[in-house]
Amino acid sequence: MRISIFITVLALLSGAAAPAQALDGWSHARILTVTNPGAALVDYQVKIVLDDGNFDFAQAAPDGADLRVTALDLETLLPYWIETWDPIAGQAVVWVRVDTLPAAGSRDLVLHCGNPAAAAAGDGAATFLFYSGFEELAGLTGMNAPAPLVTPTYDGSGQVVHPDVVHVPGGWNGYEYWMGMTPYPNSNDDWENPSLLVSNDNLTWVVPPGVTNPLAPEPDGHNDDVDMLLVDGQMIIYWVETNNDGLSYITRMASLDGVDWGEPVVVLTIPNYVMSPAIVHDGQQFTMWYAQSPAGCTSSYQNILRRTSADGVAWGPAEPVVLEQAGRVPWHFDVQDTGDGLVMLFISYPVGSSCGVTSLYHATSTDGLAWTVSPEAILQPRAGSWDSRNIYRASFTIDGDWLRIWYSAMSTGGQWRVGYTEGLLEDFPAPPLETWSSLHGNIAATTEYPRTGTHGLREIGGSTYPQVFGALDGTGVCVNVWYREAMSTATDFMALI
Repeated sequence: MRISIFITVLALLSGAAAPAQALDGWSHARILTVTNPGAALVDYQVKIVLDDGNFDFAQAAPDGADLRVTALDLETLLPYWIETWDPIAGQAVVWVRVDTLPAAGSRDLVLHCGNPAAAAAGDGAATFLFYSGFEELAGLTGMNAPAPLVTPTYDGSGQVVHPDVVHVPGGWNGYEYWMGMTPYPNSNDDWENPSLLVSNDNLTWVVPPGVTNPLAPEPDGHNDDVDMLLVDGQMIIYWVETNNDGLSYITRMASLDGVDWGEPVVVLTIPNYVMSPAIVHDGQQFTMWYAQSPAGCTSSYQNILRRTSADGVAWGPAEPVVLEQAGRVPWHFDVQDTGDGLVMLFISYPVGSSCGVTSLYHATSTDGLAWTVSPEAILQPRAGSWDSRNIYRASFTIDGDWLRIWYSAMSTGGQWRVGYTEGLLEDFPAPPLETWSSLHGNIAATTEYPRTGTHGLREIGGSTYPQVFGALDGTGVCVNVWYREAMSTATDFMALI
């Protein structure tokens, strides 16, 4: 949390600003002008707002790790802290601590970027007089991806949901990573049509040469929920066509070269709603799991079903799957066959809620019908980040205890991205998100007296004073909130709640 007296100070980085000499090892630098219309300031935190008009995000690291701010002497490094960084949306907020600002004057600083080897140097404690990142409340110690992947989409938004990644060591038709996905700009399913991206380093994703996205156009309804697998040298992609006739059509296309995909083939027709087909091949047969919902993503239960097939086109009868989680409702999922058993990563939402509030969980099975669910979440929303609102469907690979996850998530601003994370399975489970999620929205901050010290707190008006509500049961976390505001015309004072 950062706290300072609220005074309007402008930090301007115009698109026409003159370039400056960069630090050794950095390739880009721009002059930043800080304008102070009021009295002289000492040790003040200045808010810098970056966008596509004043900053080229392609010149910086995807997560802003190479950002630096110096005085004009290029020697004095200034403490800074990144509040938000979204290169796909072209938006970022950075706070810089400036030792002095002249009264009714301005001061030039230099913003540096363009060093892929640089480690993150943002430091909230050094930037603000009083700072807490609320890590103990927001679950920031989890294994969430620090920044989303850059995923070009045919609609131009870069917003993606429900990824499915096939990793082929050594490559398949020129690429090691093949991602099936659907664009989902601000949850608009008109664009949610099956598309492809490829990569050789899992960082730079492009449309495969010779492919035009989407692979299939929007039907009389919408497409969604792709799943991919490689079988005997043939890449296969499945998705769901959710039509306006009360039916869902699980559809398939296949390719031997990644370019020619032929015509879509409907392999199953099922009454709505059908979601998230997850298909594996064990060398002999295909197995598919999917959800058939009685009432969409607000339902108090979902039907999880399994089918098998010899060729991936003609499927046998549906069999009920037992995937039970106390107090929660399973939603989208992905399945992998390890050879020693089946592993599932699935999202679920609390009973009485909806799929707008999901976290990612882990389950195992020996027969694919009865699943054992681990009690702790693998990934959950992280306050203040690109995945702050909702963790959604994930694709994964698992090698022994090593887990690699590509997951979709939504920010509080409603944008959908895909992030990548990896690590030991035992390192992923995080404590239940009971503290911050229960406090989030029960923290009030007045808008009458705006303050810069509300990171993680929503300014919702109401009371004159900031308030923190949260019962401590002996295992909770006590939060001290420092604040300063004008309580009267006579004096300012600082208080501790």
